[in-house]
Amino acid sequence: MKKYSNVVLITLLFVVTFLFLQGFNAFHFYYIEQFQLFLTTPLYFFDSISHPGGLIEYFSHFLVQFFIVPYCGAIIETITLILVFIATSRLIFRSGRSKNIIIAPASIFLSCLLMCFNFNIFFQGVLSYLLCLFCLNAFISKRNTIIRNISVFISVPLLYWIAGSVSLLFAVCFCLYELFNEKNKKRFYWFLLPAFAILISWLSLRFSLTGNFRVSFLPDMYYQPKLTPSFVIYIPWLLLLFWIPVIVFIARVNFITKKHYLTLGIQSLLFLLLLGIGIKKYGDLESYKVKKLDYYARVEQWDKIIAECKKGEIDNYLAMNYLNLALNQKGLLLEKMFQFNQNGPLCLEVPSKKKNTVAPLLSDISFSVGDIASSQRYAFEGYETCPGGGSGRLLKRLIQTNLIYGEFAVAEKYIRILEHTFFYHKWASTQRQFLYNDSLCLKDPLISEKRKFLPAKGSRGFVTVFPETLKTLIEINPSNKSARDYFFAYLLLSKDMKLFSGFFPQFKQNGMLPSPLPAPVQQALLMCYESQPETWEENGISEAIINHYRRYKSVYMKTRRNPGKKEIMEKEFASTYWYYFQFINI
Repeated sequence: MKKYSNVVLITLLFVVTFLFLQGFNAFHFYYIEQFQLFLTTPLYFFDSISHPGGLIEYFSHFLVQFFIVPYCGAIIETITLILVFIATSRLIFRSGRSKNIIIAPASIFLSCLLMCFNFNIFFQGVLSYLLCLFCLNAFISKRNTIIRNISVFISVPLLYWIAGSVSLLFAVCFCLYELFNEKNKKRFYWFLLPAFAILISWLSLRFSLTGNFRVSFLPDMYYQPKLTPSFVIYIPWLLLLFWIPVIVFIARVNFITKKHYLTLGIQSLLFLLLLGIGIKKYGDLESYKVKKLDYYARVEQWDKIIAECKKGEIDNYLAMNYLNLALNQKGLLLEKMFQFNQNGPLCLEVPSKKKNTVAPLLSDISFSVGDIASSQRYAFEGYETCPGGGSGRLLKRLIQTNLIYGEFAVAEKYIRILEHTFFYHKWASTQRQFLYNDSLCLKDPLISEKRKFLPAKGSRGFVTVFPETLKTLIEINPSNKSARDYFFAYLLLSKDMKLFSGFFPQFKQNGMLPSPLPAPVQQALLMCYESQPETWEENGISEAIINHYRRYKSVYMKTRRNPGKKEIMEKEFASTYWYYFQFINI
C-alpha cells in the first residue's frame, strides 16, 4: 500500500508540475531554444567534451533542441524536476524517522523549479545538480569499504569533467554525511575529499580549462557568462548543504513522530508560501510577455501580437518593438500606432547594445524595412555571441540575407551547418536550390522582393542611424512602404514637427505618400499648417480630422486649468497624435 501511495504522489506531482510549467512558462522554452544549437556531427561532440562540464552541456543542448516542439519543453523540465525530487527524497529519507520532513526534498524541488524560469541559467545547471544527487545516493548506499572509498575519490575529477563545478558540492555533501553518520575516529579523513575537489577546481583554473574562480568553484559555470549570477542559482546548493546535517539531527532526536497529519499540513502551507514568494521574486514574470511576443514574431503570427498587446498595458520598449513590427507587417503602423502606449522613437527600435538577446528582434525589424545589411549584421553578431553555441533562428536569417546578396558560397556554409540539426535540416535543404541559381532566386517572392531594396552595386549597406537609413531606403525604392511607414512613425514619435514638415513636401512631390493619409499623419499636418487653412485640403486633411481638432482644442481650453486635464483629455483623445504630442513625455 505504501508503495502505491508513493507512485500516486509522484504521478500527482508530475501532472501538477507539467500543467504549471506549460501554463506559465511555455513560451520561455521556445525562447531559450533559439539561443542554443545542437549539431549531430562527431566534431561537435568531441569539441563539447573537451572541457569541464562538456558532456552534460552536450546532453543539455540535445534536450533543449526539443523545446521548439509544443509541450516538449514542459515535459522535459518536469521529468528532470521529478527526478530531482526522487533523488533528494532517497538521500534525505534514509532514516525512517526523517520521512515526516517532506519540506526538505520539496524545498530543493522548488529551488530547481525557480531556476527554470531564469533565461540566463543554462539547463545543464539542473542536470548537473541531478547527477550530483545520483552520485551521492550511489556511494552513500554502499558499505564502507576501501574500494568504495577509493571510488568516491576517483569520482570527483570524473564528475568535474563530466558535469563541472558541481563536483565540489558532491564532495562537501558526502563529507558532511559521513561526518554526521559515522561514529569511528577515521571519519575525519573525509575532510580530504573537499580538499581534493578544491585542488581539482584550482588545477582546472590554473591550466585555463575554466575562465575564472567563480566558474571553476561555484554554480556560476551554469550561468550566462559576463553577467552577475542571480542568487537563485545558489539556492539548491545551499539547501542541500543545510538539510543533510539537519535531517541527521532530526533523525537522532526522534523529532516529530506524532501528529503526523498536522506536521504535513504545516509543511504544505510553508511550501505554498515559499512557492508564492519564489515565483514573485524569481519567476521573471515581467519578461514573459516579451518571450510570448518573440515567439509570435518568429512564426509570423502578427495578429496574435496585436491581440496580445490589446489585453493590457505595455510598459517596456521591447514589447512595443514587437507590436510596431506586427502593425507594420499588417500595413497598419501609421493608422493604429497611437491606439497603444507609444513613448518615443525607441518604441520602433531599441538600442542594439542593450542585450545580445535582442539580435533576432533587431534583425527582423531591419529585414522588414529592407535594410538587409543591418539585418545580416545583427544576425551575425547575435549568432557569434550566443552562449549556447549558435542559433538556428539566426542561421536561417544569415542564409536568407546571403541569398539576397547573391553570396552563395557563404549561404552554402550556413546551410551546411543547419543540415546537421534535427529541426532545421529540412528547411536548410530546401534553400540549396537557390545556390548559384540567380534565375530561380528572381522567381522566389521573398528573395526577389528584398533585392529591390538593395543599394547600388559597390555599396554594401548604410553607415547611418535608423531614421537616415529609412530615408535612404525610400529613395532607393519609393515603393518600399514598410520603410516609409517606419520613417513617418519615427518623425511622429520624435515630435520633431520641423523635420516632419520639411520632409512631407518632398515625399508629396515624389509621390511617396500613402493614400489616403492615415489619421495620425493628418493630425500632425494640421498642427504644422494650423495657421494656413487654405492648404489643408490640398495636403489631404479631411473635414472629419479638422472637426475633431476643433473639438480637441475646445475641450482643452475648458480644462487647461484643471489639475486632472490629462485624464479628461485621455478619455476622448487618447488615440490621437495631438494627445501624444501634448501629454506624453519622451
